[in-house]
Amino acid sequence: MGSIYSVVCRSLSLSASGTDLLMTGDEAGLGTPVEDVTSLLAAAALDIPVELAVCVGFGVDAFHGVCHAHFLENVAALAKAGAYHGVFALTPGIPAVGAWLDVVSWVLRHTPGRESIVSASITDAARGEFGDHHSLDRTRAVDAELFINPLMPMVWDSISMLSPSASAIAVESSMPPADSKSPPPLRLSGARYHCARGEISRCERGQQVTPPPIRCKI
Repeated sequence: MGSIYSVVCRSLSLSASGTDLLMTGDEAGLGTPVEDVTSLLAAAALDIPVELAVCVGFGVDAFHGVCHAHFLENVAALAKAGAYHGVFALTPGIPAVGAWLDVVSWVLRHTPGRESIVSASITDAARGEFGDHHSLDRTRAVDAELFINPLMPMVWDSISMLSPSASAIAVESSMPPADSKSPPPLRLSGARYHCARGEISRCERGQQVTPPPIRCKI
């Protein structure tokens, strides 16, 4: 008779490339939240003592319309709730980071035309690149505007506190109406910021906000 083993999971870490993992649904731009929300809801249904949400790639989601002032505001809310554990940086010179940079470079070389834009952006930022820097032909070809910056290789660590109701709002808000080609306006549940021509401006409580076409730079 074979042995029976019992495995006890004491912690769970959800790691996301990008910062839209911490969007709660009333921001002016949500990025691509469906996958993140699905993971958060699945984690919330588990009885695990420690559940962490980890983000890396601050600025990657600017291409998808995320205003990173919203992310910083959400991190501040987590800090106020005692759920923010700080950041650490993927800094060249650390042996593990050097190995990671080498691995990403190898993968990028061996996946021509299918390179990970997120991985390339984060490693470019770790090496000191800045602004609209392109190391991949695939981003140059589509004339994409990137936001490579020193905060991109920082890993943000927090307790996963996104409620199922907020998650449902995030999913619903990210879906355009069936008869419309444009994103729906988002009704703000509180005073939020939105991006307009590269600036940060305050919205009135409950105001209808349509995400502007110009992407925020922070």
